[in-house]
Amino acid sequence: MTKTICKVLTPSLQISNAVKISKVRVHWYTTSNGFTHITGLQLKWSNNSTETDWSEMIGDGQPGRMPEGVTFASNINTFALDKGDFINEVICVYAPPGGGQDTALNGIKFTTKDGKNSGYYGREFSEGATNSTFSIAHPEGQLYGISGSYDGGSIRTVGFTGNFRTSDIKDD
Repeated sequence: MTKTICKVLTPSLQISNAVKISKVRVHWYTTSNGFTHITGLQLKWSNNSTETDWSEMIGDGQPGRMPEGVTFASNINTFALDKGDFINEVICVYAPPGGGQDTALNGIKFTTKDGKNSGYYGREFSEGATNSTFSIAHPEGQLYGISGSYDGGSIRTVGFTGNFRTSDIKDD
């Protein structure tokens, strides 16, 4: 039986309207037969003057165990946001479809308020996979944190926390 681990990534900076995700790091691999899994997600936040170190990782960042003879191409990609821009949409690709115990995160794409996107890390949005989109319709809405579960080198689920700037948060 494989142990499932759940993690939440939230800012380590004092909460203020200036705190935004500044970078996203995605660990993923693909096999010679086209099998793809996202194995790690990390974030950095900034508040205009300070940028955090990389957060803990959802996942272990390592390729999963596959049958002998299958070659891996492991990738680590970083999506850096422009100052003042923020993420307001994420598209996730899960396969195989149906939500069974073998379903895992196979692809992810981030889009910002200014229209910049990361491109897909892993598998692209496609028929035959379960595709989901998280977006914040408010014009100042932004992705703020990520939660997820993983086991055995595969991220199984991810969830997102979003917010929009509000006068309820007082900046110093």
